[in-house]
Order: sequence, then C-alpha cells, then structure tokens
Amino acid sequence: MKTYPEIVDDLANRWNGAAIPFEAASTAMHEAGHAVTGLAYGFPIRTVSIEEDEESLGWSGATQWDFDIDPCVCTDGRLRQYATMVVAGRVADGKAPLISEAIGNGSITSESATGHDALQAYRYTLKLLPVVPGPFDMNRIAQQVRLAENRARKLLKAHRASLVKLAETLLTSKSHRLSTREVSRLFS
Repeated sequence: MKTYPEIVDDLANRWNGAAIPFEAASTAMHEAGHAVTGLAYGFPIRTVSIEEDEESLGWSGATQWDFDIDPCVCTDGRLRQYATMVVAGRVADGKAPLISEAIGNGSITSESATGHDALQAYRYTLKLLPVVPGPFDMNRIAQQVRLAENRARKLLKAHRASLVKLAETLLTSKSHRLSTREVSRLFS
C-alpha cells in the first residue's frame, strides 16, 4: 500500500501529463485529511478549499465547519474527536514533523509549518489532561496528540478512497473549492 507522500507524488504527476505543483497536491491531501476525518465523526462541513498564496509563493487551504468548537463545554470524547480531526491534515499530507513531535520538542509557533493545527491540537488536548501538582509537562500534551495522530491514521486508512478522491477533486476543480454537497457526495 502506498504511503501518503507517495500518493501526493502521484496526484502531482498524473493529470493529463501536466504536472500539478507538489505543494498544491500536498495541500489538497492535507485539507482532505481534515474533511474526511471530520465527516467520519459526523461533523458538518461548510467548505473545503485550497488556493495559491502569492505572498508565500506556496499553497494554503481551509476546511470550514458549520459549528464553533468551544473546548470548555465539550465532553472528553468530543475533544478527542476534534484533536483527531485537527491533526489528520498533517497525517494525510505525510510531512514531517508530526504535530506530537513538534509539541514534544518545543518547536511550535503560530508561524511554523504545523502552527495553526498544532495550536488547536494543543488547546483541545490540554483540556483532556487532569490537573496535577508540579511543573507542567509538555510530554503529556505530546502523548495525547500522538494518540490523536494514531486515531487519524486508522480513520484515514479506513476512508482512503474518499481521501484520495476528495484531494483529486480539489486539485482539478476550477475554483479549488468544494461545497457541503460536493464533499458529502465524494465521501459517501
């Protein structure tokens, strides 16, 4: 079975002989990872999109949901699902380091490659940890995020065909934007 980086390479090279930028294919897989994992948990999606970012000379993407997440009022089970959904993008695009590694070694900033997703995963998993006396241990957060990454791997493997189809459709649609209906059709 191909690894996620190998799938990204295939996506970047297969369209009618015209190469798609690797970064576009990677971004499409990343956003498809968020979307597929969220849909597997039953979360309603508003849109999934990618776009060329002229400032950074790369690609960026967004998966927008039809709800706001407030970790202060969520059950532990829901927080685990949110954390899994957030880290699934990094698992799907196959880039290193994984978010758990970046949290464990203290290399997370909002400007880092894993920044936005890592800060969200940190926020959700922090609420899962019991308050204990003594110094704060980032390894405990990294361990919770690692568990979320493992859950994401299992979900993405189970929905691999939908993941690839969603990424392909993002890359080939003129707008690089998919609506709720389009995403749901591709996922089912």
